[in-house]
Amino acid sequence: MRDYISQFPSIHLEIFELSMGDIETRLVDDSLDIAVAFDQVRNADIESIPAFVETLGLMVGRAHPLYDCQGALTSEQIAQLDFALLTPNFATRVCIDEYFAKAKITPKVKIQVNSVNTLLEVIRNTAVATILPEPIATQNRALHKLALLDKASQRGVSILRRKNNYHSAASVAFMHLMLGSPAVD
Repeated sequence: MRDYISQFPSIHLEIFELSMGDIETRLVDDSLDIAVAFDQVRNADIESIPAFVETLGLMVGRAHPLYDCQGALTSEQIAQLDFALLTPNFATRVCIDEYFAKAKITPKVKIQVNSVNTLLEVIRNTAVATILPEPIATQNRALHKLALLDKASQRGVSILRRKNNYHSAASVAFMHLMLGSPAVD
């Protein structure tokens, strides 16, 4: 967003957090120009342009006894942790649940929240762990990403837009910035 705003300061942006169904509906009815999403597209009128792969990471806050842990955790150790997670209606939670199922872990979910910001506050101030996109675990957020012996869960992030439709210059510029490709004049 920083690069987009600095390159196009006069363009008005509206950013929404929507379910996949709402994204597809709004793209098809032309009330949304472009979207960034994690799920596979279910509507044939929408094209999905792969942007990058995001890795989910296990993280804890300073109040957690594993905050300074440098070793990789086994599935058995992860199964012993108490978790605070997003509610099941988040796409991220679906990926987390798939990771637990694949690793044959029944997580001890102590807290569920419907807001990423609230979840971050819980993790910063309690001795519970969470799983979120790895870039969230930065020093300024007072979180520590724990290493895993097993492969962490990954998901594709794509740009979605309506197929065979007019695409505004602003949405095309956003797509090129996100993909790291030069804009075509």
